[in-house]
Amino acid sequence: MISPWAALAYLGWRFQSGVRAIAGRHSAPATIELLPARFEDDPRFARFAGELAAIGFAPIGDYEIRTVMGAHTRNRTCLRAFLAPDRSGYAVVYELIGLTVRPGARTGAQKVWAELVSRTGESASLTTSNGEPPLALMDPNPERPVRRFPGAPVTTLWDEHRKALGNSFSEQSPDEFGARFTAAWTRSFEFQVSRGLYVRAGDRFVATGKLGLRSALEFHLHLRHRTGMRYAITVMAAVALFALAATAADRSALPYAVPLIAAAAGAVFAVSFKHFELPAVLAICGLAMALGGDEPFAIAAFLVVLVQGAILLQRRRAAKAAARMGLSSESTR
Repeated sequence: MISPWAALAYLGWRFQSGVRAIAGRHSAPATIELLPARFEDDPRFARFAGELAAIGFAPIGDYEIRTVMGAHTRNRTCLRAFLAPDRSGYAVVYELIGLTVRPGARTGAQKVWAELVSRTGESASLTTSNGEPPLALMDPNPERPVRRFPGAPVTTLWDEHRKALGNSFSEQSPDEFGARFTAAWTRSFEFQVSRGLYVRAGDRFVATGKLGLRSALEFHLHLRHRTGMRYAITVMAAVALFALAATAADRSALPYAVPLIAAAAGAVFAVSFKHFELPAVLAICGLAMALGGDEPFAIAAFLVVLVQGAILLQRRRAAKAAARMGLSSESTR
């Protein structure tokens, strides 16, 4: 059997490429600037903002952050800031739009989430968020914990935040929001520098090999992610079902049954796994083991449908992200 070894060799090459793409290349600005902005609210953004207003949060303003995180990536973050009714902290609703354009590849992402932030001391804070990062790459700062309730409504966030906060907070002012927000950006990266994930290089923080290695591992395995176990079970279940279906098709003796099953599996994997390399490699290994050898037509059908499906989905995400970026840029002129 050649195909499993070829697939594993490809995965190893992708792993090394992932490390090299991050270490010494990925970077973030050392400081950011909040720009006053006007933008059309995404429906989820509008819902979170409305929930905050309904429980007494006072709006501070709408802002935009434009950052360059890499040579091929454009990021834009729109946010609306609020002050808590008891002045215990700030609430921020975010819309992050990312567009990555590499030679021959385009993809995009859009995330909307809300956070509540309170100061609990001179160098300490508490953040409660209903968002979730795609990869768990950064080390948590014990003095500035972030409690996450993915997808939770704002009322739940506020209840959980007040329970954890108690009476240990410093009163905040709307006039201080901009300075505190921009300082928090720099401070968070300085902490990651202390953990060896970034180094300061002039006006930017540059990723180290440690972050590159962690990024490659998390990209394929989700080891540190809270959904890591669920992801692993999903991948293994999908591979097992594919192997069983291929075995049944092979025993049926129907013409082209195995390639047709493989093509259908490619479509399912494209939709189910945004990062499809590891699931695809395991699927090819599982197919070869189930059939007792290589099946070139089935592998080709699986890969063609998988890759083409993934490309179509990436282009859809890129188009959506580009449209949101264009909307924001038109609104801020």
